[in-house]
Amino acid sequence: GAPRVEFLDARIYVVRDVNLGEYGRLVEKQLDPLGYTKWNSNNGFVRGQAETRADSAAEVGSGSADARALPADPPCVNVDRAAAHGVLGAIAESDEEAAERSDGEVDDGSDDGSDGGSDVPTGALELSVRGLYVARARLQPELVPPAFTHFSYECTGGRMMVCDLQGTLTPPPSADGTPTYELTDPVIHFGSTSGRTGVYGRTDRGRLGMSRFFETHTCNELCCMLRLPPRDAASTLEPLRRNARDARRRRAAKFGSAPRPLANALSGGITRAQPDAA
Repeated sequence: GAPRVEFLDARIYVVRDVNLGEYGRLVEKQLDPLGYTKWNSNNGFVRGQAETRADSAAEVGSGSADARALPADPPCVNVDRAAAHGVLGAIAESDEEAAERSDGEVDDGSDDGSDGGSDVPTGALELSVRGLYVARARLQPELVPPAFTHFSYECTGGRMMVCDLQGTLTPPPSADGTPTYELTDPVIHFGSTSGRTGVYGRTDRGRLGMSRFFETHTCNELCCMLRLPPRDAASTLEPLRRNARDARRRRAAKFGSAPRPLANALSGGITRAQPDAA
């Protein structure tokens, strides 16, 4: 079967020591260090796709001997995110909506998160909070991590992206005969429309982190199976631009016109002191 994605369960043990007092220890399963791999990061690195499309395009245009044509995006169609609702609930913190409300953000009107009837063929794929399962297909294992990061963006309507995927790929036999990605310490980028970062910790780079991923990600066969639409870096930053335009319009409506520069506003009211007559 196709590989399965799971994130390690982490626990905090409280230790009471007569000398050190009470302190906590974060504990999780130890992964095989020899098989440990980092498939992508929180700043745009994608294993096997380190070049950005812009860099590749420049290389093609340069006429260099090793220039390569850019890979064409596969003919994917829009993903039905209703079928994926809740898949990331085991990763994201439950107070994400409360955190956003505290920032005073409003919905940007995008239809990326719309709910609707599922058009995913029954049995073709199964989604659960434990991970992503793809049946009736044989896929290259290295296709799964970047597709999962792309999937996390689409199934949350562009509100979150799970990246910095690192861990091990455990070959079969597993409990159900499929290889399993055991991943640890993921990063979540929160898609704030105001440009806020750090909602999910200091490694959360917000929409900039999302755009950096799409600079280097090229959709693969699994992206197409999941019907994930190809994205470019600019599309992830559009909510920020739209929010800035709306803010400018609100200011213009409130003040009637843009405020004059300070130098112009003061120029008519400043007089130079005249020296006393000798």
